[in-house]
Amino acid sequence: MNGRRYGGKMKKYRMKKYWLKRWMGLVMAALLLTGGVGCGADDAAGGSVKQEGDERRGGEMGEDVTGGIGEMGAGTGGSGNVEKVMGRYVESVNGDMADFALEGSRLVQLEDGRLMMFSPRSGKWVSEDGGESWTPESLAWFSQMRTRNDYIMDIAVSADGYVGIIFCEGKEGSDGQESAGEGAEDGENGTAGTGVGAGNGENGEKGDVVEKSEADGGELRPKYMVYSPDNEGVEFEIPYERNKYLHRLSFSEDGRLFGAAMDGKIYEIDWKQGEQRVAAEADGLVYHMEVWGGRIVCCGGKGIAIFDLDTGEPVADRAIEEFLNTEMKENMVYATAGVLPLLVIPAGEDILYLVCEKGIYRHVFGGNLVEQLADGMLNSLGNPSYGLGDGILMGEDEFLLLFTNGQLGDYSYDPDVPATPDILLRAYSLEESEQLKKVIADFQAKHPEVYVRYDVGLDGNSSATREDALKKLNTEIAAGNGPDLFILDDMPVDSYMEKGVLADLTPYLEAYGEGYFQKILRAFESEGKIQAVPTGFTIPIVGGRAEDVGKMKNMASIAEVVRQRRKEMPTGSILGPVREKDMIKQFLWVCAPSWKKEDGSVEEEKLEEFFAGIQEVWDAEKEGITDTMRKKTDDFYLRQAEQGNSEEALEEFRINHIGWSGDQYMIRGQEFFMGDIDSCGTMDLAMSCFHVKGREDGDFASYGGQVSNVFIPQTIAGISQTSEHREMAAEMVGMLIEESYWSGLNLNKEQLKKDLRTYATEDGSSYASAGGSGEDGTYFSYEIYPASEEEVDRLIQIAEQAEAPYVKDRVLEKAVREAGEKVLKGEMTAKEGAKEVVNRMALYLAE
Repeated sequence: MNGRRYGGKMKKYRMKKYWLKRWMGLVMAALLLTGGVGCGADDAAGGSVKQEGDERRGGEMGEDVTGGIGEMGAGTGGSGNVEKVMGRYVESVNGDMADFALEGSRLVQLEDGRLMMFSPRSGKWVSEDGGESWTPESLAWFSQMRTRNDYIMDIAVSADGYVGIIFCEGKEGSDGQESAGEGAEDGENGTAGTGVGAGNGENGEKGDVVEKSEADGGELRPKYMVYSPDNEGVEFEIPYERNKYLHRLSFSEDGRLFGAAMDGKIYEIDWKQGEQRVAAEADGLVYHMEVWGGRIVCCGGKGIAIFDLDTGEPVADRAIEEFLNTEMKENMVYATAGVLPLLVIPAGEDILYLVCEKGIYRHVFGGNLVEQLADGMLNSLGNPSYGLGDGILMGEDEFLLLFTNGQLGDYSYDPDVPATPDILLRAYSLEESEQLKKVIADFQAKHPEVYVRYDVGLDGNSSATREDALKKLNTEIAAGNGPDLFILDDMPVDSYMEKGVLADLTPYLEAYGEGYFQKILRAFESEGKIQAVPTGFTIPIVGGRAEDVGKMKNMASIAEVVRQRRKEMPTGSILGPVREKDMIKQFLWVCAPSWKKEDGSVEEEKLEEFFAGIQEVWDAEKEGITDTMRKKTDDFYLRQAEQGNSEEALEEFRINHIGWSGDQYMIRGQEFFMGDIDSCGTMDLAMSCFHVKGREDGDFASYGGQVSNVFIPQTIAGISQTSEHREMAAEMVGMLIEESYWSGLNLNKEQLKKDLRTYATEDGSSYASAGGSGEDGTYFSYEIYPASEEEVDRLIQIAEQAEAPYVKDRVLEKAVREAGEKVLKGEMTAKEGAKEVVNRMALYLAE
């Protein structure tokens, strides 16, 4: 499968930034699609010029300018001998436009000083008081577009009141803006607008998996209009080439119109004369563009590209390149429609402000610094539910930012506020957690006296390995300088519990009674203490023929089911994996929890039992696996490696994620799908499999291996035994529990039921469609239905029984997969494989 599209009433999907990044981002990564913008030439750009700017706002990027919070060991905001640094940008958030100015809205300050906002959903709004209040202005042409249910792809507004629009014509009675096709833009990969699956039942009868060739359609041909302040419209055209249309517009400071095409070309458009010229050409998609001061600044998946407006030649800027390679190295991902990971705001002739989740930065072209003005961890910029949409500079020291949830954030400099709060609370996770970032932002809004410093062990800006990061953390802990709050995912939880690193959470969890999943809350209880708690979870399920899935309770019964199905289907995949190591990975969830003794050592007998059991399953499966199937999979991963993609992440998706295996089940690429339910989206997708023609006999159940009633804990939280701010850290743990939908299913049963019925329809009909394209050039699409109340209740019943946590142990699992591959290939016995793993783990622990 090379591509995937989603259509239908998808408003809520796009509002859940994390959910889209997890599902759609993984889909697109797995499909080898890429996109972005090049960073221009490599030649130097005035490295010795001193940066202009107000020193009160900060220092050189990377310098500690807080005056109190330095290395992890700092206890509070600094010692009494250090003069407190004053002055920081203070945030004020206005939520009045939350229902009107969602993703895709644009903000501009008009020449007369008023503010104008234009929303593709609600039209034109004007503010006379700097954004405090907004008044709608009716526009006849916009009303007509809404009546026709046109899909607005992009909007640009100029300081003199002109509005540029890219849109696709709809028709009366269609689903309009919400149903014109999520395929209009597929995030960072740039496969915009094929339109596949854009509408309920559009491509065939409900319940069908519809296939059609590329020649049958799937083209998107948008139209382009400019409307004057007097509401007169002029249509302009760009020479059409398939999938090379304009998808972004921007007005320059002097009112000229520019458009970015899908192939990276930047056009200057004389819409009055009906002419255009290619002003520059970027290396990939441009998602955000500003034209001023004789420059075109383009942002895309590969970073920032700057072009000379007159010549179209790239302009190098080493300070910005350094900023991208440090602050933005892992963050230039356009995974959600309308959400910008980096917003650029020009000012004057040579000043450029850069806004991202880490804060607001200032740069003077030709200078050698990018200075931080505002720390994103102290305001809503660090909150992942506040996606950046647009923003302007108002005066010298005030910014107005428009978030994609409709919130407006005003940021103004206050010299009388301490640069950092007095109390330092330290949080740590091995990899960045969106859920924790959301909670930190909310916590600091409630506690302005606290600065939560969030340290990430693997931040993407260094070559440090997981082992390096853990060694550094353990050194800090041993020195008494560890964090107050831990996120323990992919960390040695058992070891930290055994060594007394973590505090007992039992008193803080008393508030979570029978309305919560008690077995999951207490999954890490030992000797009467709960030293770690999952704040979310996922549930592994198997889907397939109803008469089969209920039998799949252990390795022997699964092997028997596969043997029986193999008699009916001599060729093809039954469970999905076509390689030995993939088959092993598919059963880690339901077997690995049995492999360790209470002291943490590996139990050899259990490993031998696993290898013998998986051998039975594989012997039945491999009979129908052809050399062609193997080669296709091997070639897939080879292409991934050549493009620098992680095989581990893609294996996780292809083998364990319903987004892939569910598709394969529906198009009969395999007879069962296995994966974890982690959201309403994956629940609905899994249940939609049983609406497909020919799969109506399907059902789902939990499945077992060497253990039953398994769950996968998400965002496991712990508090340091030595924390001086234990109560504050415990408050954050509680917030993590309540916000668990960011990372799995909610621990609150009633809330989970509501979450899983988010997209319920009155009659149970489909609310969206999905599809993709195969390597043979054919498209397929199918309907997405909401899970029924009965299906949701059954999943909750499964969750109530869940008691065996699967906690990833990378070192052990790597050893098991490598030894297990030899076992399944007949190169060693199950007993020999188990012995090899035990010996490898003993060597590892000895080191």
